[in-house]
Amino acid sequence: MNSTANAADRNVQASTVIDLREFVAARAGQARTTSIKVAEAFDKQHKHVMDKLRGLECSDQFLTANFSAVKFDHRGNQYDACEMTKDGFMFLVMGFTGKKAAQIKEAYITAFNWMAEQLGISEADLVGTVIGTSGVNVLGRVIDQKASPVPAGLQRSFKHTMKSRLRSRFNVQRTDLIPADCLADACNFVAAYALEGEWLAKEEAPAAFQLTDFQAAQVRHLLHSVAWVGYRWQQGIGKGVSGLNPALYGATVEHMQSMSRAASALDAELKDMLAEIERRQGLGGLRPQQVVARGIAA
Repeated sequence: MNSTANAADRNVQASTVIDLREFVAARAGQARTTSIKVAEAFDKQHKHVMDKLRGLECSDQFLTANFSAVKFDHRGNQYDACEMTKDGFMFLVMGFTGKKAAQIKEAYITAFNWMAEQLGISEADLVGTVIGTSGVNVLGRVIDQKASPVPAGLQRSFKHTMKSRLRSRFNVQRTDLIPADCLADACNFVAAYALEGEWLAKEEAPAAFQLTDFQAAQVRHLLHSVAWVGYRWQQGIGKGVSGLNPALYGATVEHMQSMSRAASALDAELKDMLAEIERRQGLGGLRPQQVVARGIAA
């Protein structure tokens, strides 16, 4: 009984999630949506969706065929918006990731297909049971965008390889035979494909920082001097400066504290190198602060 109720609840939830038919409308015999509806569906600010649209790297031909600038009124003011076809929508949202985004993408596909039926357009004319030429064009733009960081001499090979891996991923002989309901997955597959190592050189880890004996000795002397000055400041210099010139003390104490923190951090970072130079110089691996303390005690 409980399993039946749970299944019913899931069905109700699924129908609520995927019912985006009101987000798609008929314009000039085409199923279209708007940037306003996309923002609402994906719970984004409209200005962020418009920024994403303005940054799309697609050809002028694809842009003209799939996007149209429109205006909308809000509280007496007019603002820019955009209408788009299904292909335009898919290109726009290919980078929207996550489980919720995937559900919304699926819902939009369902809504586009539903509107196509209302317009008397066969599913084959809109997207078909396979992605067809229209879907291949969308994938082509996604692949072109993905290829942009690849060295120019390798881009053609990358694009061929990407299409081959798409065919393997979806077990089809041609890219245009990828199932229509897998277009979003195909776009995400391309967008998430790792270029490093195969098409781009992996960033090498920076070489370990090294100091020459001379540099290490100078750093040790610098830290020694900072520790000495800090000790003497606490022993009376700071109090004397405060009594003679409070304004000067206020300006100086901040720098003293900053100098002390920087010296402590540097000493901790380079302690192994400094210990080695101290050993070579017969100091027995004493830290600069210990050296200062020994000198003061003497």
